[in-house]
Amino acid sequence: MEQLPARARIAVCGLGYFHLYANGKRVDDQEFAPAPTNYTSTLGCDTTYPVWEERAGYRCLYLEYDLLPCLTQGENVLGFHLGNGWFHQTRRNAEGAFLYGFPKLRYELALAWPDGKTALIESGPETLWKPSGILQNNLFYGETQDLALLQEDWCSPAAPLTGWQPARPSHAPQTQLTKQECPPDKVLRTLKPCLLAETAGRKLYDCGENISGCVPSDCPHRERLGYTGDGQLTCEAAMLTLDVKGLYEKWYQDILDSQGADTGHIPHTAPFLGGGGGPGGWGGAVYLLPMAFHRIYGDKSLLEKGYPAMIRWLEYMDSRSEDGIVVREEEGGWCLGEWSAPGPQEDMIPAEFVNTYYYIQGLKACREAAALLDREAPAWLEERIRASEEALLRRYFDPQTGDFCSGRGAANAFARILHLGDARTKENLIAKYRAATTLDTGIFGTPILLEQLFREGEADLAYRLLTSQGPASFARTKQAGATTLWEAWDGSSSHNHPMFGSVVKLLFTEILGIRQKKGSCGFRDITLAPAQIPALQWAEGQIRTPAGTVHVRWDRTPQGTLAITSRLPPDAKDS
Repeated sequence: MEQLPARARIAVCGLGYFHLYANGKRVDDQEFAPAPTNYTSTLGCDTTYPVWEERAGYRCLYLEYDLLPCLTQGENVLGFHLGNGWFHQTRRNAEGAFLYGFPKLRYELALAWPDGKTALIESGPETLWKPSGILQNNLFYGETQDLALLQEDWCSPAAPLTGWQPARPSHAPQTQLTKQECPPDKVLRTLKPCLLAETAGRKLYDCGENISGCVPSDCPHRERLGYTGDGQLTCEAAMLTLDVKGLYEKWYQDILDSQGADTGHIPHTAPFLGGGGGPGGWGGAVYLLPMAFHRIYGDKSLLEKGYPAMIRWLEYMDSRSEDGIVVREEEGGWCLGEWSAPGPQEDMIPAEFVNTYYYIQGLKACREAAALLDREAPAWLEERIRASEEALLRRYFDPQTGDFCSGRGAANAFARILHLGDARTKENLIAKYRAATTLDTGIFGTPILLEQLFREGEADLAYRLLTSQGPASFARTKQAGATTLWEAWDGSSSHNHPMFGSVVKLLFTEILGIRQKKGSCGFRDITLAPAQIPALQWAEGQIRTPAGTVHVRWDRTPQGTLAITSRLPPDAKDS
């Protein structure tokens, strides 16, 4: 290169993952790029549960870089380190195998000089390749490296070309190529692990804490998938405590892409990579996520994008219903309702009850979304709400006692949210849990129960359950030495699952009392109403909202009242 250009932009899609080098140095500090997506069709893959249809959309992401700071006059060398990532899974420890193809690369380098001259350099047969010192790489089983094959100057102008050969042409996946806009994965800090043991040439280290996992995902050690149930449960807590707007924008596109092209079914993971679940608590992410996104951020873009998919999912749920009750999902799947409640699965709230609850809530969310978007709601909406609510009453309400599902789990709380039942339903719910010393709910029932108790004016009871120390309690997991949330209350399964963390939002909305006026969004109209909990003498915390930081502290006075001090965003109203 005789003269440096004024502009040098490179666009790269390297599947599964890639690192970009220029003249021997990494161009950026991103890891696990590009972000995983529904790359292309999974029909024919060796999946644990049957895959019966194509997805609604397939896409691969590319990234853009400014190469100008990396270029020098004279010869320049660009290098790419490709790995399997999710694209080429040779081994997997759960949910089957998804093989999309061998690692492959596409890049375009656009150069422009001050005199108007331009050049475009693309991947092609002039691109050279060779195996690296990483002999095997797998997201589940790690890497095998041969350091004797490591060539440190492989991407420098002086590097010998011995062993390099022309790249092989490859068909591109049948997909949509889209620029990656979501926040990248990066190394933020370095840990120094402790050596625990060494046996037969193998070393076991302890990092002192769980070091992987992101919202949304189920666990960092087993499936490692974006489960729609786990993700929808925890999305509000994450939005209130973390900088995750870009993450959820990306993940919601994954959900839309993962929708069944023929049926409208929302699968249990997005990007779709297998996994068990149910049609309501998992599939309901199609409406629960964009509604929460609008509520927290004051942004209707996900509702705009997802409204047609919400309609298709509601049609799907209707097609899996009998007499207003959701009774089945896809053939060969699980069709779960509640999950991870203590005791055997058959003792939990009936799956049909839970899935019909989420169906009704989805119908009502569709009505609200139509109003927000100034669209006409489907003509069948109100009739289906009426039919399913009446069906729940017929099948699960006991007129002799006022209970739903014989009072199992948090069934009465589910019903109260739907405004079903009578005064006894509320009385039975409160009486049951006043007598309880531990929770009996799973990942869906726990947040529904606790939120409803706060709404019923039973803040002290909700707090007592949150801080209880029985067999099914958060205290029990902490006492057992847990530093992350467990999948099951008894610790019999994964020790790093996020879904019970949904109740974290109650620390802010109830304990601190930071709420939004009904009908408002984006924290532009704030109400401060801390829950009355005699066991607490003070509380303090803050959240960052689109309007700015909301900071609240309250102290209990000798008279038992709460003295509240707060700092609100300048443009926010305090109602």
